[in-house]
Amino acid sequence: MHQHYDFDKVAEFMTEVISDPIQVVNPIWKNHDYKIRSCQNKLNTRLKKFGAMELHPEVDQEKLKKQSRAKTELIEEISLMENELEKLKEKRSAVSKHVDFQDLPDNEKFEKLKSGSRLLLNTLKLIDYRAETAMSQILKEFLDRGQDAKLIIRELFNTEADLIPDIKAKILNVRVHRMTTLRNDDAVKKLMGKLNETETIFPGTDIKMQYYLIK
Repeated sequence: MHQHYDFDKVAEFMTEVISDPIQVVNPIWKNHDYKIRSCQNKLNTRLKKFGAMELHPEVDQEKLKKQSRAKTELIEEISLMENELEKLKEKRSAVSKHVDFQDLPDNEKFEKLKSGSRLLLNTLKLIDYRAETAMSQILKEFLDRGQDAKLIIRELFNTEADLIPDIKAKILNVRVHRMTTLRNDDAVKKLMGKLNETETIFPGTDIKMQYYLIK
């Protein structure tokens, strides 16, 4: 996989084994924290929706009932999500945020970058590498051949996409062009469904990102 990010061509890109007694973020804590942020984003979306809802007494009674019912259902949904958020926070509080590196499971251990003039560039490449690996793990759920996941993710990363912001709706539509096969299209659609469930907010804004394939 390294060749896809030119790791072997970067002279300054080298790693070394971590032997010093250092602490790192606990992967269990990090997993709880990810779930909290995802739940919080979803809750914020519903709170904004609730704040924008208004009952209009001047409309007919049938429509007023529908508006009132929708508002009641949203209140119940918000209440459930708030309870879920509190439970997730309790789980996160029950574990240490940091652990000794040597106490990490072998599959969680990593090597550190050696310092160099191109450290930032190399770090960005490493982030790309880890993003590919993480998304491949999600994609494997939808494939008969799990080993194809990384190939599809690489194709996705190299596929053109249109960014269409909807400022009024506070949504950034990411329209990805079609893959090379219908099988890959189907897998990527399911992956996007997972990504959309997180209701991720574009950094520095209050705009939610939504992914879908162009029909």
